Amino acid sequence: MKKRVKRCTAVVFLAAGITAGTMGAALAGTHVGGGTWYHGVTASSVHSNYHHSHNCHGSTAVGTYTDRSRNTAPGQTSYASAPKAPTNNQAYYRNGC
Repeated sequence: MKKRVKRCTAVVFLAAGITAGTMGAALAGTHVGGGTWYHGVTASSVHSNYHHSHNCHGSTAVGTYTDRSRNTAPGQTSYASAPKAPTNNQAYYRNGC
């Protein structure tokens, strides 16, 4: 009985750690177009956030609908998110207005 409890406890902690790690690293940061683009798909949504220091810019997330950020001033971060679709989730950035 003790072995079974230990195994179950280990599995629960492992699953919790994997879930926490996955959610923490869900938005990957990529240096593109002179800025930094944070994008990804979580369990429930699609995100596209873009930061550029010198250009007007924006971002778009496509899931069950398309969310396009407003034109965003240099030095600010643009934010777009949409509920996750079963397939064809996409994220974009634009480096210019």
